Amino acid sequence: MRRESSAERRPLPHAVRDGAVAAASLSSGRPVPSEAGRRQDGAGPRADPRHVSPAARLVRARVGAGVARRSAARAGGTTPRSLEGGRSGRLRSAASRRLRVTRVFWDTNLFVYLFEGGEFAGRVRQVRSRMLARGDQLLTSALTLGELLVKPREKGDAAVRDHETTMRSIATIVPFDASCAPRYAAIRADRSIKAPDAIQLACAGAAGTDLFITNDDRLSRKHVPDVKFITSLERAYL
Repeated sequence: MRRESSAERRPLPHAVRDGAVAAASLSSGRPVPSEAGRRQDGAGPRADPRHVSPAARLVRARVGAGVARRSAARAGGTTPRSLEGGRSGRLRSAASRRLRVTRVFWDTNLFVYLFEGGEFAGRVRQVRSRMLARGDQLLTSALTLGELLVKPREKGDAAVRDHETTMRSIATIVPFDASCAPRYAAIRADRSIKAPDAIQLACAGAAGTDLFITNDDRLSRKHVPDVKFITSLERAYL
């Protein structure tokens, strides 16, 4: 019988390692991992990245993107859910819309009711109170200011100054200047719109108006660039 040399009896390095892993696994009740599994878990040399399958690359890319997104969310003080358009994101969007100032343009007749009274004075005051509560911005044109100064002119310069000061304190006066001319021409091309109304609508468009309120129901059916809604005083949602 041939006797084995000491070199032949010495176990190979990988056998010692495998035996130790197997013993540890058996003592803990866990299954013995394979050599390939240990390599994936980091116990052993890493797999050549050139031999990684396309599916594995895709999984790694998605996991990496998720980690980066969560890290960015923590750094910015937001949650991943809000970044993905979740409920928190929708609430913030709704709050932003509420905080945005609405630009409301009044036609001349609303100011006449406000200052001189009449059948619709109560409704105009109601609209104005709602606008103040909401923080909306009131706009009108230089044409309106001119029309409202006609009666004070009969009382003298002091009355004109007082009335103009009052108007400027409650409304932004939009000038009818050269920049409004192309808008006026486009609106006036509709011959059913009178020149004063075309001036008002041109100024409203130049100012980027959200809501144009008039007591002329015919205008509520018109569409003017940069004026989102045109409505009659009766139908105004304010």
